Amino acid sequence: MAGTTSKKRNPYLLLDTLDGSRQGRLRHVQGQRRSDEIPAFGHRNNGKKFLCTDIWKICRMDGSPLSRQFNASVGIMTNNRLLWTLNKLVCQNAIGKNIKKISNMETSMPLISTRIIPVALTALTLSFLLSNVQAAPAEIVLGASIQLTGPISNTGRYYPDAYKFAVDKINSAGGIKVGQKTYHLALKLYDNQSDVNLSVRQYTQLVSHDKVNFLLGPYGSNFTVADSAVSEKYHVPMVEGGGASDEIFSRNFHYIFGTLAPGSAYFRSTVAMLTKLHPVPASVALLCADDSFDVTLAKNTRPLLKAAGLNLVMDERFSTNTTNFSSLLSQIKSRKVDAVLVGGHETEILNFIRQAKSLDVNPHIYSFTVGVPSEDFRKALGKDADYAFGMTAWLPSTSRKDKWFGDAKQFATAYAAKYGYEPDYHVASGVADVETIVNAIEKANSLDPGKVRDAIAASDFDSLYGKIAFSATGQINLDQTVIQVQDGAVKPVFNGQKFMDQPQYPIPSWSKR
Repeated sequence: MAGTTSKKRNPYLLLDTLDGSRQGRLRHVQGQRRSDEIPAFGHRNNGKKFLCTDIWKICRMDGSPLSRQFNASVGIMTNNRLLWTLNKLVCQNAIGKNIKKISNMETSMPLISTRIIPVALTALTLSFLLSNVQAAPAEIVLGASIQLTGPISNTGRYYPDAYKFAVDKINSAGGIKVGQKTYHLALKLYDNQSDVNLSVRQYTQLVSHDKVNFLLGPYGSNFTVADSAVSEKYHVPMVEGGGASDEIFSRNFHYIFGTLAPGSAYFRSTVAMLTKLHPVPASVALLCADDSFDVTLAKNTRPLLKAAGLNLVMDERFSTNTTNFSSLLSQIKSRKVDAVLVGGHETEILNFIRQAKSLDVNPHIYSFTVGVPSEDFRKALGKDADYAFGMTAWLPSTSRKDKWFGDAKQFATAYAAKYGYEPDYHVASGVADVETIVNAIEKANSLDPGKVRDAIAASDFDSLYGKIAFSATGQINLDQTVIQVQDGAVKPVFNGQKFMDQPQYPIPSWSKR
């Protein structure tokens, strides 16, 4: 309208670099006018300035239809590439309404220039930039709810590390090709805080709201029993390496697959070894937690002990997350039990050993379902970890070949270098879970959940974890190797049939260590 003056808007983009330094600001586009450039900003590196450009969308926080595009001219040089992130975007217009960022991107671009170049956003430039964004590989999203915090997070935390390590490796190798299209893997992970009910809700959100393509598992059989019901309900395949209870695979479910050896057989190799020790233990105590895995474990270990002719004098169950074992340890001491077999989680095992030392309980041998293969276990106990027996279905070996990592030994070395701790069988099974889904996608040449599910069921390939082939119920079958901590290191001592190395037996009393 003639004679009418419009209010001048003057929102700003406040740009921070990755190192936290403030780089400057840009006025936004008004109509067809281009943004003003600030030729003085940019990150100096060896006296040179560099430039990258990108497109950002802005809208008001109240959702009103302001949607503008911006040309941000600021960059940071890292080696021979420019990497920049718009970390903060604070905008305010002339009438005081807040504007927020609705798109957050990280852009890696080739080196453009060794000096600042004024850039005008012509239609050609805009088209080029948008085409580059669209050219990024499509994603296949894998979702999981993991124990990042809470009572069992000391083991649960291995799984996100394993998943990320596998995803990064596969993406760096070019990703996955389905038909004529190439995909990269992405992860959507939630922290279930070691709460099984929260875990179920998060898996429901992953498939119903987040629309992930496929599911990876949590840690723990109780969690997997509950969470696999979600994958079955929504017909989304889940491959998990954190739950081993037979209960998971006894419900005629079609969309759950497990890469841990059956929980019912965890002590099989240990019981076989007990019969070959000199002297053979005269009495055995079986102590198991009340979760799904350990209930299954106890149920199947009793007949193994009976068949081996071993005398079971204590058969006790304790509550999951128990911290006080003094009563059970006092019974072991008063009955002079020779062999103690304990099924539980790592925190429980740590408490059991510490309290055994405190109460001066000295069986000839004790063996645990978890903890012993873990570097964290040995660090937590120090010299007190010595002599503990355990079991594992995986040890890093050059004989276990892998499509992406070369072999298990190479994998273990690379993993330890990145994360600062040695991988155990939990980590290896987690990596195998990702590889199983990827292998099935490639075999099916499809992202259809039903077709990928069928390809998972038909899996038959070698991995760093071992042979991946599932039974009709969806569970893998791997032999357990008995291990012992000797002088701070894990030693394989028995493979189920014969000794691989000399076990340190009987265990010396605490006063003589």
